[in-house]
Formats: sequence, C-alpha cells, structure tokens
Amino acid sequence: MKTNLPKTITLNILIFSLFTVLIEFFFGSWFNSSRSIAGFPSGRANKNLKLEASEIYNTKYPYFIDYKTDEYGYRSHSNDNSKNIYLTIGGSTTHQKFIKEGETWQDYLDFNFDENIDFINAGLDGRSSLSHISEIKKWHSRYLDKKKVRNIIFYLGVNDIYLLKKDVPSYDIIGATGMTADILKVKLLNFKNFLWEKSFFYNRIRILKDKLLYLKDDLVPHINAHGKKYYFTQGTLVDIDSFEKNKYYESVFKRLIYETTDNFPKSIITIVQQQIPGCEFIDQKKVIDKHKEIGICKSLYSVYFNQDEVIKEVSQEHNNVYVLKMYQENIITSSGVYDSIHTNPLGSTQIGIYLKEKLYK
Repeated sequence: MKTNLPKTITLNILIFSLFTVLIEFFFGSWFNSSRSIAGFPSGRANKNLKLEASEIYNTKYPYFIDYKTDEYGYRSHSNDNSKNIYLTIGGSTTHQKFIKEGETWQDYLDFNFDENIDFINAGLDGRSSLSHISEIKKWHSRYLDKKKVRNIIFYLGVNDIYLLKKDVPSYDIIGATGMTADILKVKLLNFKNFLWEKSFFYNRIRILKDKLLYLKDDLVPHINAHGKKYYFTQGTLVDIDSFEKNKYYESVFKRLIYETTDNFPKSIITIVQQQIPGCEFIDQKKVIDKHKEIGICKSLYSVYFNQDEVIKEVSQEHNNVYVLKMYQENIITSSGVYDSIHTNPLGSTQIGIYLKEKLYK
C-alpha cells in the first residue's frame, strides 16, 4: 500500500501547530497585561543558591556565597509590608553577586540606618543608565508599592562610560527604543522580551536554559565579568580638561530622571556618583589614575560632568533630585575590592558607612 509522504508530513505539521496554538492559548499569558517581570531579571526570581567564588577570593578551598532573591528578583527585600522602601539601582557594584547575604551595603543599611526602612537591592550586572530606564518602567513600577518607595538610589559610574561612545551591550538595550541607532537589534531584543512575558513555550525554554547554566545542587560556575585580584599602580597624575556636553549620554540620563519621576512622583531621587579605588581625585582639574590602562578616571569624570549638567536642567522642574559626589572622597580602599571595582565584604561595609552618613543629612 502506497502512502503519500508529503501529505502525511503536512498533516502532522498541521496537527502539531494546532496543538501548540491551543497550549499557548490556554496556558500562555497573551491576555494578561501584567504576567511577568518583563525580562527584568528573567532568570533571577526566586533564587536560593550557593555561588562558588574560590577563584575570586583566591582561596585554596571552595568558597561558597549564599545568594537569595524573592519572587520579584530583589535581594535584601523584607517581607514586612509596614516598612518604607529605599530602592537601590545599579550594575554589578550594586548587585554584589559575590557578597554573602547579610554583608551587602544594602544589608549594612538595613541593620544600621532605620529599622522602619527596607533597602532593596535591584542591581543587575553590567547594566547602565540605559537599562535602568526600562527597569523603572517595566520592573519596579509594576511590583513595588509606589507609596512606600521613599527614595530611589542610583549607584552610577563605571558602566555609563560605555554610553559616552554609544558602545552598548545587547543586554543593556532591552526596551531602549529611540536610544540607539541599531534599531534592528532593539526590535529583536524587545520581541524576545515580549515572548518571555507572553509565550508559554518560550518562557519554559528560557527557564530551562537558565537552569542548565547551574551545576548540580545549585552550584553555579564563575562569571567572567568578575575578575581576579587587580594590582593598582602607584598612579599617574592626569589633568582633566574641560569637557563638551555629550548629547547622547545626556539624553539617556535625562530620560532616566524623567522616567523615574513620572513613575515615582513622590520619591526622592539620589544619584550616587560612584567612587572606585583606582581613581583618586585631587580636585575637579586633577586625578591620580592608578590603573594600568590610563584614561578610565578621565572618562568617569566625563560621565559625572554630563550628569551634573542634566541635573542642573531638571532641577528647575524637580526639586527632589540629589547628588552624592562619592568619587571626590576616598571611601573604598584598594583592600576593599577583589578586582578593580567589585567590593568584598570590607568594601561593601565602607559604602554602607558612607551612605548611612550622607542619607541622614
């Protein structure tokens, strides 16, 4: 008996397609406008892990970091709904993935600032002000009680250097329509983000992919973005020339301020201009650059120069934006980092002590 192979294949494809559509219809979230965390952070919610960090801390034996997040992807988030919220946003130096629970600078503030305030850690590795725009709109404004968010603390600096040259990593432009010339890349990332929120199958595939990245018993491999011990030089005195305004970066930073005030109109906005041990600013004209690659400190100052220009402008409309010029003080010592910028427990405590003093004022 002869069979019509093409017809059989076509029929099976149709049946499989119909089955897929029905599953998506009944189990997907196509009709739910607030299903997920909008890709922020897609693989970070409800984690209870032990991160192996012996190479980072240069120990002979395995060194495990307890790492926990809640259902919305936040670290250091209290379940006490009576507390007001100080939301901390930034990159890896805010996230502090390789700092144990109870030892981050947010934890220090939880223990030492005000028992009625919950300092929430919303840091994400590698993210700049460009990503923070979408995080405010699609993550924090959806899942936090806006009435309780009293202060939004942006810990900014190093990652924003890339924005000066529009050198934006792919993960940093999710939702960043109009902020980069690579429109196709933005559309692709936003489409993937849309599928993450809505599609039953794509969501499960992404979750499975995340799980496959973890080793047995929830031990995860080292992350390349975090380096080993960095040896600072004695330093080179660098003159800081006058800077021209960087229109692109100013547009990104201005949009971040306005997005935050629009979504959290009652909140104070605190911009912490990050200090790193390799940059010892003498004044606004000179800096001792202790990096092997000279130029980082000058670029960092350019970020802060453009931030100041934007804040001068927006302060005419909004009187709730404050700046902490942390970079002008030697807060984090070279012994407070395990590479050139990422803090160990000592460095996180140094940040916590600094912010406790400044936030009280």
